[in-house]
Amino acid sequence: MTLNENFIDQTELDSLMLGLTDKESKNTLNGAIDVNPYGFTSQKHIDENLFPSLEHINERFKKLLKTGLFNLLCKNLEITAGCLRTEKYSDFTQNLFSPSNVYILKINPLPGNALVTIDYNLIFMIVDNLFGSNGTFPNNTGNRECSQTEQRIVKHILKVIFESLQEAWEEIYNVNIDLIRSEIDPKFASITQSNDIVLTTSFKIEIGSLFGNLNLCIPINLISPIQDLLHNKTTHQSSSVDHNWAAMLKREVQSLDVELKAKLTTINLTLGEIQNMKVNDVIPIELPEIINVTINNIQAMECSYGKLKNKYALRIENLIDNSHNDS
Repeated sequence: MTLNENFIDQTELDSLMLGLTDKESKNTLNGAIDVNPYGFTSQKHIDENLFPSLEHINERFKKLLKTGLFNLLCKNLEITAGCLRTEKYSDFTQNLFSPSNVYILKINPLPGNALVTIDYNLIFMIVDNLFGSNGTFPNNTGNRECSQTEQRIVKHILKVIFESLQEAWEEIYNVNIDLIRSEIDPKFASITQSNDIVLTTSFKIEIGSLFGNLNLCIPINLISPIQDLLHNKTTHQSSSVDHNWAAMLKREVQSLDVELKAKLTTINLTLGEIQNMKVNDVIPIELPEIINVTINNIQAMECSYGKLKNKYALRIENLIDNSHNDS
């Protein structure tokens, strides 16, 4: 059976094609409503080459903060710096409890503001230690607002934080940090747009068996004017020496075992001469006036050979400087 060529005429075929096209267009238009718009200007470019410089600043801040809090409390404490993180500002604030101790900072002369949060249990822990507590028992007061006495102590804590942060930045850029205001509700502590990228670091402070966290939040826009300085951080490294570390390294190096060899002489013999040797044969040798001495196969000194208190000995005649030797 053959299909009749006039079974569907051209007009009907065009109508069917038009209807199919209209349906596909309608579905396409309806689907476009569900597409979420993306603003290319809302996301800030993060240069990962800046991270080593900022990690270095955080490490210096941790050490300086530990010293400052020790001077305040006269007690040993440990501070652990978390990894530098990049996240949206909205994600950072969502992880803060309400009420919270939020402090907005102005880092002059950089543009914009930064933010520091201090856990309530960290404040109560420091207050207890200042008033003679040994930190044995945890403080179960919850996230309540600080009393007037606690607020006065918080001012001392903030002073230590600001001074430590300023000194940590000195190697890169001289800054002056001022407190703008404090908030207890994180949603009122807006330092940048919710979709903007911020750099955050958490510092865990431990006194005995108790601990609390201090969080530092810096918008990426704040450090953008000094990106070149952060890139060239290695040229601003401090020339100060850790004398305790140097002394420890010196002790460890001095306790190492090394192999010292003194080559007294060399004799050239043929294989035939060795084969003809017999018991009690004597091999004549001549000792040189100067004997080369090596330490781990590196020439270290020139010596003369002799005896001291009935023992064979080497007397150092000359020390060889190998500072130019890469090995």
